[in-house]
Amino acid sequence: MMPSSPSIMGTQQTNQFLGRKRLPDGVITTTTQSTPPKRIRTENDLTDQDKYGELIKELVAKRDIRRERCRTNQARYRKKQQKYLTNLEVEIEQLQEEIQKLEKNRQVLSFGIPTKETVWKIAAEYFRLFRHGYIAPTTYAEYQTNGIPRRSNAQYEFLQATMSIDVTNDTVRGVDALLENWRLFSLHHTDVQLQLDRLETGPEGSLVATVKYGITITENTLQNLYPHLQVGDGKWCPLAKRLLHQRIKIIGSICFGWDNSSGRVVSLNTKADLLTPMLRLLGSLENVAHVFSGARISLESARILEPSV
Repeated sequence: MMPSSPSIMGTQQTNQFLGRKRLPDGVITTTTQSTPPKRIRTENDLTDQDKYGELIKELVAKRDIRRERCRTNQARYRKKQQKYLTNLEVEIEQLQEEIQKLEKNRQVLSFGIPTKETVWKIAAEYFRLFRHGYIAPTTYAEYQTNGIPRRSNAQYEFLQATMSIDVTNDTVRGVDALLENWRLFSLHHTDVQLQLDRLETGPEGSLVATVKYGITITENTLQNLYPHLQVGDGKWCPLAKRLLHQRIKIIGSICFGWDNSSGRVVSLNTKADLLTPMLRLLGSLENVAHVFSGARISLESARILEPSV
C-alpha cells in the first residue's frame, strides 16, 4: 500500500506559514484604521438640551445686568435722598436761627414800652434803621421853595430826635459826627450788617446791647483803610491778600446812655472785637500789629480814623 500523500489544503497552509516573516517576541501587531474627521457642530446640530442651556446662560446674564442696574439706581437714589436730608437740616437750622432773631426783636419791641420815648424803644428803632449800615438820603420829586429837591434822611432825623446835641461815643461828639462815622464805615466795606443779639439793662438806666457786625473786605477797603499794605504798582503785600474778599463777623456791644430828665440818649459807646477775626485771618499777633500799625480803622471799636498828616 502506497503511502498517502499530503492533502492539497495542508500543503497550501504550510507554504503560507513558511512564507511569513516571524516577528520578535513581545511585539504585538495592530491594525491601523483611518479616523474620520471631526464634524463641527452647527446650530442645526444642537440638541434641545444644548439650546436650553444657552438660553439659561443668556437669561442669567440679563438677570445679573438688571440686578447691577438696580443696585446702581438704588445707590444713586440713596445718595440723592441723603443730600436732600442734609440740605433740609441746614435749612431747618437757618430757619430756627431766624426764628430766634425775630423772637428777640419781638421781645425788644414788646418789652413794656410806654407811650413816651424810652431807651428801649430808641434802641429797637436804632437797630432797625442801621441794620444795613448807612443809607444815603432819599431824593423826592417835590422841590423846596429855593428849587432844591427835597431829601429825606431817616437815620439823621432819628438821631436828631432821640440823641442829645452833644451825644458822644468816647471819641466823637454830636449827631453829625456819629452819622459820618457810620457813612465812612459803610463806604469802605461791602454788605454791612448789624445784628442785635441781646439787650440788657445797664448801670444808671443805660441799656447794653450785644451785637454782631458783618462786613466784607474789598480792594476799596484796602485802598482806603490799609493803604500802607500796598507795595507799589497796584500790588498788595501777602498779608493784604489774606484779607482781600474775606467776610468777617465782629462781636461787639453798644451802650445807650440815657438821661431821664431830657428823655434822650446822651452817649452811644461802641466796642467791637476786630482783633479776633483778624487774628484768625492773619495767623499771628505780629501780623495783626503790622497790618494795623498804619490802618485807618480802630482795632478796639472799628471806628474810622482820620488820616495821619
